[in-house]
Amino acid sequence: MPRVAKPENEAKRLRTAKWREQQDAARRPESAHVDVALAAAVAALLRQQEDRRSVSPDLSTIVRTASAILQDRGFDAKAGSRKLMERLRFRHDLEPLQALVAPAKLVTTRSDNV
Repeated sequence: MPRVAKPENEAKRLRTAKWREQQDAARRPESAHVDVALAAAVAALLRQQEDRRSVSPDLSTIVRTASAILQDRGFDAKAGSRKLMERLRFRHDLEPLQALVAPAKLVTTRSDNV
């Protein structure tokens, strides 16, 4: 939910707006876009694996770790897990997302251009 703009922060707000316009023009995602894409990828992969009735240990670890992070941040364990699974299983875009599930391939942590 957006915050109410404070007049004393107007210069910073304008700089941020200009920066966002530049990011949009260059088609560069912000961190929030990446976060949403990762969540969507996990949801699509989870659906695919649940349909096959074999969720990988790595994916299970990711989901359990997300639940542990919520609990570590002070949320009720049961409520956090419930909301997490809600967000992963009941997305309106799951069908088109499943078409984007990429085949397994090793992910590296550095660029080949180094």
